[in-house]
Amino acid sequence: MELHARLSAVTLARAVGGVLALVACAGCASGAGRPRGPAVQYAKPEDERLVDPVARPTPVPVPTPAAAPDTLTAVEVLAVSVQPPRVARGSEARLVVHYRLGGAPGSAALTVTEVRMLVRGSETIQTLSDPLERGPGRAYTSMRPVTVPATAAPGLYSLQARVVAGASAAEGAAVFEVY
Repeated sequence: MELHARLSAVTLARAVGGVLALVACAGCASGAGRPRGPAVQYAKPEDERLVDPVARPTPVPVPTPAAAPDTLTAVEVLAVSVQPPRVARGSEARLVVHYRLGGAPGSAALTVTEVRMLVRGSETIQTLSDPLERGPGRAYTSMRPVTVPATAAPGLYSLQARVVAGASAAEGAAVFEVY
């Protein structure tokens, strides 16, 4: 039987509890030459034809130095929005930021700072900053209500969002209308 991949029989026999499983292409077993699906052949490790005569040493894991939490966390802003997209002066809007923190899930919580700026043209109207504890390896949706000033001029504004976790930061923006 022709095999597409050759595996160490000793390692494989250990992995499946003393029963050796060789996976081959069913097309090869039939002689058709083209793969049609997997075929499995089982044998006891005592079958000398299938046992690798050279035992390979088991690799020893090398300890890695613990990295600082800042180097393990990457921030990615997935989306930024203002709800509703048209807001009357003096009414409330919800500033929404969807983001993901990198790192291993279940690791220690991080202090994440969510910064939202309401901007019209080159003028910053309002800045909001929220430090929060977040776990790495997850996606988050953060919503912050804000009242649009009654004195705000009608027109297009932008919400500029920045999420900072340690040395990593990401930004996103959304446009909304004040009437």
